[in-house]
Amino acid sequence: MNIEFNLEVQEHVGILHFQRGKVNPMDRDAKFAFGEMIDQVNENREIHVLILHSTAKGFTAGSDVNGFGDFSHENMARYLEGDCRIMDSVKNCRVPVIMALNRFSVGLGVGLAYACDLIIAEEGSILKFPEILVGSIGGADFLDLLLPDKMGRYMAFTGAAVPVEDLVPCGVIHKVVPKERLLEECVALGKTIAANHPRAVELMKEILNKVQEPTIPIGIRRKLGIFAQHEMLDQPDRLDLIKGFLEK
Repeated sequence: MNIEFNLEVQEHVGILHFQRGKVNPMDRDAKFAFGEMIDQVNENREIHVLILHSTAKGFTAGSDVNGFGDFSHENMARYLEGDCRIMDSVKNCRVPVIMALNRFSVGLGVGLAYACDLIIAEEGSILKFPEILVGSIGGADFLDLLLPDKMGRYMAFTGAAVPVEDLVPCGVIHKVVPKERLLEECVALGKTIAANHPRAVELMKEILNKVQEPTIPIGIRRKLGIFAQHEMLDQPDRLDLIKGFLEK
């Protein structure tokens, strides 16, 4: 299953429409393809702001759980290269990135929410980090970079969904709007940003990324997650968790 992209530009606002199946599950190939599209955006100097817009039923269901049963000590690092590729490309995109969050952003989608600069969400949407439900630890290293500590721990320990309306007061979500106005509101915000000097905006993003770097370097955070995931691979009932999750 390939991921489909359509990049359009409106008055220096790039809109990257994307879809993979009904709910955008991301396998390794899709993650690398996403990164390559962001590379194209970086090369297009007509784009001063980028909107990520899913045309599927939700923003993303996260990493494709169908592939979790194939994890091994030998291929774990190769699999995680895809996570690094998609999140690094969004976080380090030359221009500000706005997430148009429709319905849900799950698992890896929480990491993408961190990587985006701003999030406008459709009413009733959720963020969910269900890794604990399938015996996975990957991505936990990014929760506290996006969410207040106790909220991130609640999501990590329970796998429960959090409504976007609860994330507005803590500054995670910029605005919650009706479904029919989601893309319109994102474009309007994008045009407001694009009206500023393009190089000033690029430099502002560079500075904000640098001054907000976590105390623990990203590379070390990822290694912590990888070490924990290797231990989970040896749990005898791990595959039962994955099977049960997929059968729900």
